Amino acid sequence: MLKTNMYCITIVIYLCSFYMYSYIGAIPRAVITMGMLLSTLLVIAQRKLKPNKQFLLITLGTIVPLLTFVIRNYDIQNGYYGRFLCFTTAVFLIVSLYAYDDWIPICVYSYKWIGSLFAIFTIINGVAPVARVMASKFFRTAGDLFLDTSSRVYNAGIAITVATNALYLVVGIITILFSYRSNIITKLMGVSIGTVALLLTGKRGQFLACVIAILGTLIIKAKPNIKRIMWVLVILLVPLYIAIIFSCDLIPDVSFIFDNDATSGRTALYYRAIELFMQNPLWGNGWASYRYLSNMVYLNNYYEVHNVYLQLLAETGVIGFLIFITIFSKILWTCVNTYHKIHDDGMSSFLAISIAGQSFMLIYSLTGNVLYDQLYLIAYAVFCAMGLACCHKYSLSSK
Repeated sequence: MLKTNMYCITIVIYLCSFYMYSYIGAIPRAVITMGMLLSTLLVIAQRKLKPNKQFLLITLGTIVPLLTFVIRNYDIQNGYYGRFLCFTTAVFLIVSLYAYDDWIPICVYSYKWIGSLFAIFTIINGVAPVARVMASKFFRTAGDLFLDTSSRVYNAGIAITVATNALYLVVGIITILFSYRSNIITKLMGVSIGTVALLLTGKRGQFLACVIAILGTLIIKAKPNIKRIMWVLVILLVPLYIAIIFSCDLIPDVSFIFDNDATSGRTALYYRAIELFMQNPLWGNGWASYRYLSNMVYLNNYYEVHNVYLQLLAETGVIGFLIFITIFSKILWTCVNTYHKIHDDGMSSFLAISIAGQSFMLIYSLTGNVLYDQLYLIAYAVFCAMGLACCHKYSLSSK
């Protein structure tokens, strides 16, 4: 049974975080958004943790954020994000182990409905010219409300960017598909609509990563259901073929399939990251150093590499890279290992969502900025926390 008060808090945080991300400056946005999330985590901790652990967590939650504004970095703004987000992510993972029954069902329920809402707005916004004009009056776009019919900002739906919109669509697709409470009709309709909407955003990287993550999650089951996998293939790929066939006549915006914008200009970013890595291959040049050196020195006008792994090598070197990769792999492997053993439908469903979500983030990291975009990082933390909480509960029940 969902707890109404916790569900309401979840929705409020989603909405407030979204509008803060859209309308507030970078530094206040980081402070307020992360502060809200941290406050929520502390409330959960107060209910679930023992007094001594509560005190420790609240102390860290008070001191560490203050220290982040004292320590200087190459790029001050990006330094705030890096330290603040890493700390919040760690707290989120720790607290989640003790709050399984409270937040996971609420999170899954919220993701399904929010993903559906984004899908509907994206489709309407993508295929109806009138809806675009209306949307520009009510929703802020990456073009700052400037009506430019040649721009892909209109594929952003109700989010500020297409990447943000694609994130919520992918999360919605994964959650609906693997939710054990959804019947086959709901899954078929939800995934189909979500896939069409995802195509309309024009984000090929997210689309391909989503397909691979879903198929991989289905295959890793001890006895994969081949028929189920084929159904998923049909649901995910048929809309793609339809979009290609009719893109020129009915849906011009889907012409992104024939564009070269996915890698345009990024080869130079990759080479720059490799050059920085070679300057200090063991320890790297420091967190946020790529953004500083690339923009301030080389005037590249790009904030990130658009490849998490290359940026980790450039900024943290081989040692830091191995630390991050070990953490990513360990969390995913723990979830997969438990997924093979578990027989409870509810926990199995949550683990499947977690594995698919983590896989999506790690694959998309080849062309995206998962560690450096607060919305993607928070979503990745939720998927990791969901899986670790299930593993923790399973380990307690099996003793």
